[in-house]
Amino acid sequence: MRSLFLGATLAVAWVPTAMAGNEADNDWLELDSQLGGLGGPAAYQGSGVDVGVLIRPAYVDSSDFPNVDGEKFGGFVLDDARLFASGNYGQFDWRLSMDFAEGAGGLPVEAGPPPDGQTFQAELLDAYARWQFSDAFGVQIGQFNSRDAFSGDVYQGRLLFADRSIVGRQFNEFDLGLQIDGSYGNQEYPELEWALSVLNGNDGPEDDLDLRARIDINALGNGGSVTEGAYGVENEANGTFGLFWGSDGDVDGAGSSGTIWGADYRGNYGPFGLGVEYFDFDDDAALAADFGMDSAQVLGAYASYLFGAEQNWEAGVRWEDVDSAMGPTRWTVGLNYYVSGHDIKWQLNWVDTDSDVAAAKGSYLKLGLTIGMSAEAN
Repeated sequence: MRSLFLGATLAVAWVPTAMAGNEADNDWLELDSQLGGLGGPAAYQGSGVDVGVLIRPAYVDSSDFPNVDGEKFGGFVLDDARLFASGNYGQFDWRLSMDFAEGAGGLPVEAGPPPDGQTFQAELLDAYARWQFSDAFGVQIGQFNSRDAFSGDVYQGRLLFADRSIVGRQFNEFDLGLQIDGSYGNQEYPELEWALSVLNGNDGPEDDLDLRARIDINALGNGGSVTEGAYGVENEANGTFGLFWGSDGDVDGAGSSGTIWGADYRGNYGPFGLGVEYFDFDDDAALAADFGMDSAQVLGAYASYLFGAEQNWEAGVRWEDVDSAMGPTRWTVGLNYYVSGHDIKWQLNWVDTDSDVAAAKGSYLKLGLTIGMSAEAN
């Protein structure tokens, strides 16, 4: 109705003005442009809003992990059903994301594929605002996945294998807090990157805090890719070495301080991808991570090879071992077919777990499809 009223007003005003000459015409054309802006949305001085989606359905088959009826497991799971939006205004950025398939699929550390009757529920993931004070320094506050282990921080749609590593599962979590981060050197390919985070931790908004710190040294080429594996790299050789320390005041006990420290490396050498990670959990941190009553050390490594006429096939193998009272040893063998990079890809994985816990011992086959649509998925 407002647009119709404005149009009628301008039409009436144009009649006498048209007789007055070209100078009046120009004045009214300028006024018309100004009024036209009133009929539309308010001008936004940022770069717009990016909206994205990530869906990862899969079929899982296993005779070692039975369903709730004790029969062979064979069926479909939904690992992710995410929607997100992000935008910026000058030095300020924001991001909001939700996953509508939380509790639906995946492989816990101590067990096999999920049984029948998946419970789908919506969960808020990202909800933060960020101030990029300069090219080399930024602050963000809200709910986010802090920078700790790379395998936990890498975007869900850029995984080399269908499921994250054991370490990656521990650190792929979203919590309320504050993060300060920065870099040193060339801003496109910095020599060093760092992040300090203060999070609520296990006790929520109470007095104990979860402190985390990470430093990345881009030691080779342009540094490691933001994806796992070798797909999409720019140079022949790239590599990043990372160090992490964390301590959650809510899980510390008489014998330890709830502390985790670790190191990881990721890189590529031409078509070959490589990743290594080692993380040490003290007694209380291991208990909170469901590794048992004593301290735990987790070591993992993967290697991949990119091949094909269009370099859109990638084969990979991953080995992981948890040195603890309940720790498993796990092998994952995978094959990816990239239809449109990591945005659209097929993944075929075979996973075998050896453990002292009978319920966690066995293997399964997983065929998954990833569909991710966004201009800036992260």
